[in-house]
Amino acid sequence: MKKLLSLLFVMALVQQSFAIDASLSYASFKSPQSTYIEVYLYVIGKSVTFKELTPGSAQKQAAVEMNIIFKKNDQIFLVERVLVKSPLNDKAVDFSDVRRLAIPQGEYKLEVELIDHHQLDNTVLLGEEITIMNPEISKISDIQLLATFKKTEEENAMVKNGIFMEQIPFHFYNKNYQQLPFYFELYTANVSENSGDLLLKYSIVKILGNGTREELATMYKKRAPKAIDPLLLQMDLSKVPSGNYALTVELMSGSKEVLEKKESYFVRSNPDMDYELFLASKEIDVNAGTEDFTLGIDSAELRFSLRAIVPMVSQKDAEVLKLVISKSNVNAMRAFLRNHFESTYKENPKLAYEKYIEVAKAVDKKYGNGFGFGFETDRGYYFMKYGKPDDIQAIVDDPTAPPYEIWFYNKLLTTNQSNVKFIFYNPTLIENGHTLLHSTARGEWNNPKWEVMLYKNSPNQMEGDNFIDGSQMKDNWGRNARRYFDDY
Repeated sequence: MKKLLSLLFVMALVQQSFAIDASLSYASFKSPQSTYIEVYLYVIGKSVTFKELTPGSAQKQAAVEMNIIFKKNDQIFLVERVLVKSPLNDKAVDFSDVRRLAIPQGEYKLEVELIDHHQLDNTVLLGEEITIMNPEISKISDIQLLATFKKTEEENAMVKNGIFMEQIPFHFYNKNYQQLPFYFELYTANVSENSGDLLLKYSIVKILGNGTREELATMYKKRAPKAIDPLLLQMDLSKVPSGNYALTVELMSGSKEVLEKKESYFVRSNPDMDYELFLASKEIDVNAGTEDFTLGIDSAELRFSLRAIVPMVSQKDAEVLKLVISKSNVNAMRAFLRNHFESTYKENPKLAYEKYIEVAKAVDKKYGNGFGFGFETDRGYYFMKYGKPDDIQAIVDDPTAPPYEIWFYNKLLTTNQSNVKFIFYNPTLIENGHTLLHSTARGEWNNPKWEVMLYKNSPNQMEGDNFIDGSQMKDNWGRNARRYFDDY
């Protein structure tokens, strides 16, 4: 099975430490000489340092030191060190690389360290247990998921059999991807001649929350036995809704006996399809009964209410909600609002809705700034998401900082986290223009350099001599933000 060594599982760490944001995955294959592994790296350009080639030059370049270590029985088996450079550009751009390493069958611990070549404390270390196939037994290579591919006459690490193959970062297919391209190889020279033509089955399987699976699409191909049979295939993603999936590949004999199965996991985001499915399953009948509390709400109030619940819905539902609001289908708006409150507040959804909207109107009035509703500003959003803070410290007279507020929560019920703080600041000085600068809440923006950003008009007052990575300011008259923040 091909496994994804991505940073998805450490996104909170990425936010907290500004670590390199990269996708790292692998796939193992075999050649006539040996088995080998391909390690695929995709670096998000904004997470690393782009440096001018020469002072004043418009052309910049980033570089990432990639240290690949294979361990077997806790002993280092193989080390590969490489410097991966980005293309030259006048701005930060994403870049990728592929490494091919010969390695025999067996169980290994794969560790990969990524280091920003121009900012050495910007690092990420990843590790995973992997298995390299047994060339005498395995009939299917790992599956290489792709973003795109094209024929080419170029020769580089991303070209195989005359095809340029671009990796899909994080195994994430957003709404712009209508196809799922993938590459793998069959090794069937040793299959019995009595088996006849082999049958290849490949499927998109949805992984449901209760641990079950649902096969959404399946295709078949006949294949004659070969020593190495490379296959570059595609499956349609246009009707695949958002969710977690497995791409499965099964090799079967002529009698339908499964000889081997491989799979690779991916995530799909397809809000347009989610919206279509929502309409099909949730649309309110014109003869709906009086129990439906949304029937007395006009279209303007529906839009207000739907925009007000954005802080309370999941990321997937938020994408559908945007379409519900933008398409202005009144039945769809009623259905979404009703479904949200009936699923969240089963005992009395009508009362819960009325109380929630009462708060939303008060927040709109308090934090409105003329650029949308008050609950769509940062302070209003987090008020609706987490409730009223237990304490607020509002500072408007700091001589070297714009107005700022520190919010304190004894406990966040949604995350069961204690002693949570938010700090908002208003560098534009427009009314209610505060934006989130830093938070200790799990999953929210965590900015170690918040104090330096707050006091950016005093750059020479930074603590220490590291002006690039410094995170604290020197103590000075009137400069109390750190003291206020730490005292809660």
